[in-house]
Amino acid sequence: MNDKNTEGVVYEIGFHLIPLVSEDEVASHVSKIKSILDDASAEIVSEEFPKLIELAYPISKKVKGGREDFDTAYFGWIKFESATDKIGQIDQEVRNIDEVLRHIVVKTLREDTRINTEKEEEEPDEEEVSEEEMDKTIDDLVIE
Repeated sequence: MNDKNTEGVVYEIGFHLIPLVSEDEVASHVSKIKSILDDASAEIVSEEFPKLIELAYPISKKVKGGREDFDTAYFGWIKFESATDKIGQIDQEVRNIDEVLRHIVVKTLREDTRINTEKEEEEPDEEEVSEEEMDKTIDDLVIE
């Protein structure tokens, strides 16, 4: 894979599914996206299953012959490795899924860059400071 157009690069696709999709149907729509990636010989690195979220602003989409505004959507993402020449195809095929409200494909890193919020932060070692030292430090910092 030395050709610039076929060399594997890590991408992430973030997507919103319309909230008209029932919770039971979300998995089948995610499978459609994964199938598109599979057809493009992409390798899935990691993913987060869509969750219903409130959108920052309403998004309009043509649904069943009319336009509807949505203020919630199921948001999920899939990180994958793919040849760069397949990204246009992947983008277009995901765009053609009626239940996808909006999506984006971005180049990213293979490593997991999420912040682990469950990890306890270590408290820095604190030195005891006398009141006199603190008063002197404050006096030195004050501009007259």
